[in-house]
Amino acid sequence: QQLRKKKKTFLMSNSSFEYINTGMTHLVGSNWLELFDVVVASSQKPNFFTGRTLFRKMTVDREGNSLRYKAKWDTVSKFKPGSAYIKGNVKDFLRFTGWQNSNILYIGDNLSADLVEPARINGWYTGAIIRELENEIKKQGTEEYQVLTIRLQLVEETMRRLQWAEWDRAEGDPEEIRMLPERNTVLLELESERTLIQSKMNNILSPNFGSVFTADNGAATNFASSVHEYVDLYTSRLENFKDYNDDYRFIPRRRGLP
Repeated sequence: QQLRKKKKTFLMSNSSFEYINTGMTHLVGSNWLELFDVVVASSQKPNFFTGRTLFRKMTVDREGNSLRYKAKWDTVSKFKPGSAYIKGNVKDFLRFTGWQNSNILYIGDNLSADLVEPARINGWYTGAIIRELENEIKKQGTEEYQVLTIRLQLVEETMRRLQWAEWDRAEGDPEEIRMLPERNTVLLELESERTLIQSKMNNILSPNFGSVFTADNGAATNFASSVHEYVDLYTSRLENFKDYNDDYRFIPRRRGLP
């Protein structure tokens, strides 16, 4: 309600209206439709952002503290306040609302279904709800994980210094060249130690799956790479945003190359 004083809001879900209504009624009461300018159920994302399926209107009638609803097959040419719709496509959605792609923030919890296509095709701003964040942040703050992090940094710095300081001097020096195999052996041992530490760190985060964001070799997982490419901001819970003002600007740290 506070957000709607300054912003337009919409709810879009692949779930049926029956499922959405049951959940929203439990959370905020039977007047939940009044919280949104547009409600779209059974939206068939990600096809919603690439297809041309027409919108269908749900007739919603109040019966005491509950709602009665059914789908109508009349052609939809505009959105009406307090109504709900099913299926549809993004072109009609933008045409009916009059909203601009560059002014839309869409928050979802399924990267492939919710966020990739609107970011890639329409240029919407996107927010991801990633529940695993809470566990990873909590585990990364433990003493055991912090000690392993320091050990990993020391091992990697030793590997870098060994190559910078020793290998550069080996050029043209027969004695230094003779010692290169020994240094290679040390590097291999350090690489093995590095892999072991990374494995222990991921095991702390999740014994079965490791980190959601970092693979055993230290590289970003496919999920993390996709978040970096298609998501503008992410958090573990939607309610984390309630402590920010309506006009707060999230400004990310740039990670450019080189």
